[in-house]
Amino acid sequence: MSRRKGVAKKTRLNYSITVKKAKPVLLYGDERFLVEEAFQKQCNAYQGSEVEYYHGQFDLASVSESIQAQGLFSGQKLLCIKDPFFLSKAVTSSQLDVLATLLDAVQSSPHHLVIVYYATVDRRKKVAGLLKKYCDIHVYTPFKEWEGDKFRAWAQDRVKQMDLGIDIQALCALEERVANQCGVFAQELEKMSLFLEGRRHITLSDVKQVCLGPSGSFYFFNDALKRKDEKKLLSSTLILLEHGVEPLLLMGSITATMRLYYQMQKGYAENQTDAQLAKLLGKHPFFLKQLKPFVQKHYSLQKIRQVYFRLAEADYALKSGKQSANDALMSVIPVLMA
Repeated sequence: MSRRKGVAKKTRLNYSITVKKAKPVLLYGDERFLVEEAFQKQCNAYQGSEVEYYHGQFDLASVSESIQAQGLFSGQKLLCIKDPFFLSKAVTSSQLDVLATLLDAVQSSPHHLVIVYYATVDRRKKVAGLLKKYCDIHVYTPFKEWEGDKFRAWAQDRVKQMDLGIDIQALCALEERVANQCGVFAQELEKMSLFLEGRRHITLSDVKQVCLGPSGSFYFFNDALKRKDEKKLLSSTLILLEHGVEPLLLMGSITATMRLYYQMQKGYAENQTDAQLAKLLGKHPFFLKQLKPFVQKHYSLQKIRQVYFRLAEADYALKSGKQSANDALMSVIPVLMA
């Protein structure tokens, strides 16, 4: 069998690479810290761009003109619109048309647009539908009281991002301190990283020294409730009041704590495990395991009902003007400690 001789034919492969233009971005929500953090990430992604800011009430046409104009220092602009009027106020049909033209212009330009709104967007409005059509939308809402597991996952991820470790006890103490507030947690974590001075692991002792402070806090207040320690409860209550904490906030904290204890007692009475209760209540199983002996020792279902009844009486006395907020709060403590 003979082999054909000749010159090998060269085949040219054409690869067509299309870089997709980034859509305008809308960042909004009531969790201001996360919205602002997301905005800073957008800014970092376009560091070499010429930046223009628009805030509140402004002329949409001027933004469109800027999109058409050549940048002075860069071929690309980062257009930042914060708390725009078209999300907080009613807009006319002509303003909607101008906004649509603006968004179209951004899409066909080398520029990038970021819209930031530190509140909830009413999705029933036409402007919301328009933005949904053109923008990548990211929503940041605060963690609810019952979303402790979700907040904990966020907090643990935050700790990892800072290349730190944390004990479960320390994490639970920080959770009580910040009450699911992302910004407060981030601030406390920054303080912790400075305090550690080279160490990479946070302990409960570190949290007590740095974040809770010697002047008393909700941590000591809740710890006194848990242990039914009257002296410590009175002391931490007075210190919190001296530091400007509202009596109603403390009454709300007692109510939330009693609700948790009630749910725990009911769950254990129904033979639920710590893991089952933790999933139901949005708490860490370790947290419930540590709390369980105190609740079972000091807070029977009958006891919790008595405290609830006293809280309801105090609330009525306060709203009817029969007691001041401080007196209403202090009237609850003897029933708690009885």
